[in-house]
Amino acid sequence: MSSKPPNHIDLYVRAGSDGSCYGACPVCQQIFMALLLKGHTKELQFTVTTINMAKPPETYRQLSTRVPVIVHQERVMEDANEIAQYLDLNFHDVDLAYGAGGGGKPAEKATENFFSKFAFYMREVTTDPAQLLSELSRLDTFLGGAAADTTYLCGDEMTHLDCIVLPKLQHVRVAARALKGFDIPATLTHLWRYLGNAYASDVFKKTCPSDYEIAFAWSQKPGIPRLTAKREAELKCRGTSLDVPN
Repeated sequence: MSSKPPNHIDLYVRAGSDGSCYGACPVCQQIFMALLLKGHTKELQFTVTTINMAKPPETYRQLSTRVPVIVHQERVMEDANEIAQYLDLNFHDVDLAYGAGGGGKPAEKATENFFSKFAFYMREVTTDPAQLLSELSRLDTFLGGAAADTTYLCGDEMTHLDCIVLPKLQHVRVAARALKGFDIPATLTHLWRYLGNAYASDVFKKTCPSDYEIAFAWSQKPGIPRLTAKREAELKCRGTSLDVPN
C-alpha cells in the first residue's frame, strides 16, 4: 500500500533540453494546469517529476513508456481524457467540466483543428501558413462572438478545454515564430485577449515552459527546421513570452 496521503498524486512530465528541466509538452502542461486548478482548495496535493524520455529510469519504465502519467493510490493513468475524468470523479471542489454535449460544443468546434494545421505547417517545406491562419481566425471569431463576454472559452473560470487549448496556442506562438518566422497576427485581437487572460493567471504562468524549451522540442522533430545558434541564444535570454500586442 502507498504511504502517501489519499489526496496525493504524482505527475510525471517530459524533461527538457538538459534531460532534467521542465520540458515542453502541451499535454503535460494540460494535466499540470488541471492539477494546479484542482489543488487550489487543498483538496488535492501533487508532486511533479520530470522524465528524460531518452533515458528513463528503470523505476519509470515499470510504470509507463510515455508522458504525462499520473499515479494515485497505486493506480497508473497515461491517457489525458482518462486523467481528466478521473480527477473530476475523485476531486470535486473545483469543477473543470465544460459541457461538451451542450454549451461547450461550439468552443470545441472552434478549437479542434488549429493545432493539427500548425503541426502540418511546421513539417512542410512550404512557407504558406494559410490553413493555420484560417483556423486561428476561426478561433478569433468564436472568441469575439459566443465568448466575447467571458474570460475563457466557456466562462470566467478555466475548464479542461482551456487546459487543452492554451498550451497549444503557446506552442503556436513560440515555435512558429522561432522556426518558421510566423507570428500570430496582431489583428486577431480576440485571440490575443484570450491569451492575455491566460498570461495573467498564475496557473498558466507556473506551468508554461520557456520559449527555448518549446522551440527546442519542436526543432527535434523530423522535417522541422533546426534552431540557428543566434536564435537559440536569443531564446535562452528571453524566458517565457507572456506579452500581448498593444
